[in-house]
Amino acid sequence: MEKLTLSLGQPIATGCTADIHSWQEGQLLKLFHNWFELENIEYEARIARTVHTNRVSVPAVGEV
Repeated sequence: MEKLTLSLGQPIATGCTADIHSWQEGQLLKLFHNWFELENIEYEARIARTVHTNRVSVPAVGEV
């Protein structure tokens, strides 16, 4: 299996569970730390999608 290497540069923000990077035009990448469980990442994404769907002013969530 080929390993993908990305050059993201410095994060624009760092938190307890993830770093935020500029991504594509109008998009950010939330890169979770390796100790943060996938189950928790998926849960956060579900909540964020629900909030966005209910027209609260929060960013849309893309792929996990």
